[in-house]
Amino acid sequence: MRGADGRAAVAVVVTDEVDDEAVRTIKALQRNACPRVVVVATQFDDGGLLSAVESGACGLLRRREATSEQVAAAVVQAAAGAGALPPDLLGRRPSKKSSYVKD
Repeated sequence: MRGADGRAAVAVVVTDEVDDEAVRTIKALQRNACPRVVVVATQFDDGGLLSAVESGACGLLRRREATSEQVAAAVVQAAAGAGALPPDLLGRRPSKKSSYVKD
């Protein structure tokens, strides 16, 4: 999705897990004028969930649940400034701290 200036307003990152490389990708996209990022991952463990949120991802989808309609809806929500998160992850309390360190 593109903003009024023609730049991408939302990026979608597809990854197996939210690891250091995925976090670097999210941060690089945001530094390069794409402030909203939706992450589609095969799995979200506690550390990956925290890392994705801490790095600024505004949408999280599991790959097995990510139909084209759900990805499109997450992109539209992200462009509108809202977030998207699977309901079971909303109440999840990560059991360990993230290894992500803020810049």
